[in-house]
Amino acid sequence: LQLQAPEHAGARDAKAFAYVRPHDLDVERYVAGAGVDSAGRPRGIVARLDRAIVVGPIARLELVPAEEGASAAPGSETIIEAQIPAQQFKEMGLAEGDTLVVTPRHARVFVEN
Repeated sequence: LQLQAPEHAGARDAKAFAYVRPHDLDVERYVAGAGVDSAGRPRGIVARLDRAIVVGPIARLELVPAEEGASAAPGSETIIEAQIPAQQFKEMGLAEGDTLVVTPRHARVFVEN
């Protein structure tokens, strides 16, 4: 996944990590072949909807990334938390087990020295 980070424009081949707030993630259904870059990779993170909690106007989604070739031990999965409006959740007809793509709108990027 590539993110714009103008403050680190000079960094090359450096390890980095990013923080994204749950409400700064776009959530879409995964469609094979759609929304891919020139190398055929999805433009966001493909993840499975593990759990959805709808409280009032907010739907809180717990997503498990679909990492190719990764075999995590049970209970050790990475969780991505996303928040979308409850109305959007209802209109999308999302259900636990659905495959989605999450894309950060805003990220805070940190590069290791």
